[in-house]
Amino acid sequence: MKTKNLLIGLALIVCLPGLNATAQDTIVKQTISDYNWHSINDVLYKQSGFFPSRDYERSTVGSRGIPEGWNNNHLLLLVDGIPFNTGLYGTAITAEFTPLAFTKSLEITKGPGTALYGNYAINGSVNLTTVSAGDYSKNKVFARMNVGERNTMFHDFLVTYRTKPLDITTSLSFATNKGDHYLSYDGSGELDPVTGTLIKLYPDFKRSGGYFFLKLEGKEQIEGLSLQVHSQVSTTETGHGWLWNIPDQNEEIRDNYNSLVLKYQKDILPFLNTELAVKYTLSFLDWDMWYYRSGALNNLYPNGVNEVLKTSFNNLFGRLKFTFKLPRNSVFVVATEPGLFLYSGDKQHYSNIDLADAGGSQPGSTETVPLGSYLQLIEDRPVQNIGSYAHFSSGRLLGRFIQITAGLRYDNQFFNYVDPGNADQPAISKYYGEFSPRLAIAINPTEKLSFRLTGAKGYRAPVPTELFGYNTWAIASNIDQIQPERIKNAELTGDYAAGKYFRIRANLFYTLAEGLVGYSLSNNNLSTNLYDLTNAGIEGAVLFRKGNTSAFANVSYVKRVDEKIYESELQYVSLHADQLTWAPAWTANLGFTQYFEAFKFSLQGHYQDKVLRRDKDFYSAGELAGFNMSEQPRPTEVKPWISLDAQFTFTYKNLEFGICGTNILDSDNYLVKNMKYPFDYKMEGRRISLVLNIEL
Repeated sequence: MKTKNLLIGLALIVCLPGLNATAQDTIVKQTISDYNWHSINDVLYKQSGFFPSRDYERSTVGSRGIPEGWNNNHLLLLVDGIPFNTGLYGTAITAEFTPLAFTKSLEITKGPGTALYGNYAINGSVNLTTVSAGDYSKNKVFARMNVGERNTMFHDFLVTYRTKPLDITTSLSFATNKGDHYLSYDGSGELDPVTGTLIKLYPDFKRSGGYFFLKLEGKEQIEGLSLQVHSQVSTTETGHGWLWNIPDQNEEIRDNYNSLVLKYQKDILPFLNTELAVKYTLSFLDWDMWYYRSGALNNLYPNGVNEVLKTSFNNLFGRLKFTFKLPRNSVFVVATEPGLFLYSGDKQHYSNIDLADAGGSQPGSTETVPLGSYLQLIEDRPVQNIGSYAHFSSGRLLGRFIQITAGLRYDNQFFNYVDPGNADQPAISKYYGEFSPRLAIAINPTEKLSFRLTGAKGYRAPVPTELFGYNTWAIASNIDQIQPERIKNAELTGDYAAGKYFRIRANLFYTLAEGLVGYSLSNNNLSTNLYDLTNAGIEGAVLFRKGNTSAFANVSYVKRVDEKIYESELQYVSLHADQLTWAPAWTANLGFTQYFEAFKFSLQGHYQDKVLRRDKDFYSAGELAGFNMSEQPRPTEVKPWISLDAQFTFTYKNLEFGICGTNILDSDNYLVKNMKYPFDYKMEGRRISLVLNIEL
């Protein structure tokens, strides 16, 4: 019966474009403005194959039946082709802390991209192409301002300036959000002294951030030379707490990333293009967080548990790439990408207890205890990476009807580390290395119809927080046992231009994800390999554009084929290995934009099917009795939900102003909290905002 439903769904996608559609793989600046999208998350959540996910205080992006954890390290973020995932976590920062103010377009690729881009791109990649002053015939000033409920504000300013030797583009963005104020359980197990049931408190999700961008592009004698400066800062609180105790003290989790990118790209011969790029990033952490409330664990910690960390990290990335332009638009690319991560100790690191004591047995006090280095295992010891790849695209070498692209990459990560328990022993050497292949065959029966069959393998080596964490409760590392993640993917895609106004797309995929890393249930914040997951699914799509009207809609379905739970994490086991859990099987999106002379109206919606839990996510009868509760503290499944957003604006000369709303139905939409906890994550309620856009 399930197989029959799968085939029926595929037939609907292919044969009935009026019912199914998707936004294009390339999202342009005008579309971003039409739907009032502020972040990469806003864009991805409306694409087939992706869905909203959450872990701790961070909004992440799930993909094809795989929920994404706090690190969000299965998606690669590129800015003008340069990797921008953080060096410490491997995180693609796709929330509002990476704004769209300086975005010309977003190119979204689903499935493993490791063969070309290396680490992190195992679920897909997003390439953000930045605005250039040369995109406009004269100097421009753009301002985009949104002010709404719950102190929700987005302010973006972009300036382009053309001079004879240089084109200059710069932007400044600021975002703040007070979050929703609602009662929730946490994972503390603390009981209300009056009712004897689990206590409910108010998690704090306040956040704010800023981003500065500058791009200088050479002209005439220095054409092909560019310099970019990126400076990003974000401040958040931990919501339900990093040890699932909603804090009773103010927190400040501040991250700051500063990157300088120098690139030179030019044809040095008629058939040869060379790219040389260097990126340097200096990152700062400034954390003041609370793990336990005052009096936690039957007053084991009368003053709670606090950790303060001020530290920094250095990252260096390089690329040397040669692109050979061969006959009939065929291309051959060879490149090497060296990288380095360097940590040289902390500026400050202390707590009110000794966090190096794994049991945390020392009672809290008003005095502070100095702590050892956050990444003590590699202090002043670089982590080095070298990735080299070759890529071939046949163009029209094989004729108009068939094209082949093939790529092969080898990534090697190596380092020396010390064992803190054996400080007198020599440093230990370790490395991870693996090939990542990719092959795609495209067949074009007509100019309007094409098919593509793709096979690829993705690979991700562990990142510093998964390997070297020490003297902290924020992370727990597993350097002796943790293994790389791998994803093997096969995909068949069809694309059809149906007349002047419609484009239809459908694809089938089969994915085997091996050794997926997440936080262990048996050890707080320990990063470890949890499971292998095998998923299959279908995605269908169409775009519509005619005159002043445009629309999209899409639908995705994912089925769990099989899974394997790692022996150390058998508490995750589900009795049904073919049952999709912690992710929705069905998702759907739609969008509609209409221009009426000076007026513009847009509407967009997201549907997410129910989300099933695993067997061990439920409390036993004895545990419920201990909580003085007769039923589970949260529903047996996360209910399906719909969210609608709308925008209405009026343009007068250089001004566009109006009103927009997100989750305008004010529905209680929840995202699953995996494992055995009494709460899920509540998405934000309705936000009504005033919009003002200025173009000069």
